[in-house]
Amino acid sequence: MKAKVQKQLSNQSELQVSPWLGEYQDCFTFKIKPVTQAFIERFAADLVKWAYTNNEALIISQFYLGKGISPQTYYRWINQHNTLKEAHETAMLCIGNRREIGALKRQFSEAMVTQRQHAYDTAWEADRVRDKQDKIDVAVAIKQAEKEPEKKNLTVVMSCLKDHSKTEQTCETI
Repeated sequence: MKAKVQKQLSNQSELQVSPWLGEYQDCFTFKIKPVTQAFIERFAADLVKWAYTNNEALIISQFYLGKGISPQTYYRWINQHNTLKEAHETAMLCIGNRREIGALKRQFSEAMVTQRQHAYDTAWEADRVRDKQDKIDVAVAIKQAEKEPEKKNLTVVMSCLKDHSKTEQTCETI
């Protein structure tokens, strides 16, 4: 009886020290594959290397779909593993740089890159939010100036998207 209990305990402890973090279904083979910490770390390193060295790396989904991993699985892993999250952010920045430089050199459509660049570069997102707020501030200032006809000039400070500089413009009110 004692040997049977020890065997059960050793089987339970083997389950607790399993190197598997989980599993996923390969999109190409539909086979279930194990996920270990080493797999996540290797996947993260491959992602950054791919984004940095591959000139054809223009969309992040090219990487994980090419590895047979679904978008749901990829983004779940990003939320679960800080190593992969950091690699994802680095890869997105590499891709964003490539896309922006390509647009500047007219290799890619400037309109297309501008439309999605905020997803690849957090500085672009901050600019987009600031520009939106600038437009709101200008509209509010113009409405306020219309309500106060005794004021002759309205000074509006706007940030410029291209060079992040501040410019002043004077608008005459009617």
